[in-house]
Amino acid sequence: DSLIRKYEEVMIGKNLVPSTISGRIRELDKFGLWLKKQRPVPLLEDLKEAIKKLMESKPGGINSARLPRSF
Repeated sequence: DSLIRKYEEVMIGKNLVPSTISGRIRELDKFGLWLKKQRPVPLLEDLKEAIKKLMESKPGGINSARLPRSF
């Protein structure tokens, strides 16, 4: 949660539009809640797969072809 708040400060410092900031914060908060519910808790090394799993579970889903190449 503190990382999200620090990220929010960075986005404010970059003069991003408030609706952009609130949308990003909302998605990060939802991801944090989703991650905390996962059992077993994913290891840091497995976080990439956890992010893919979350994105695929969203309405409309997302396939790996749409993820950035770093994934």
